[in-house]
Amino acid sequence: MALEKLQVLIWLHNWLLRMKSQSMVDQLRILPIYFLLAVL
Repeated sequence: MALEKLQVLIWLHNWLLRMKSQSMVDQLRILPIYFLLAVL
């Protein structure tokens, strides 16, 4: 279960990177959202 969710988060992250090249600040701003999704 956790592994599948992690794979989805990685896929989502890669998709967002393809959609818009993000700076490190943007990535760090989004990281907490990924963390909350992983915990839920």
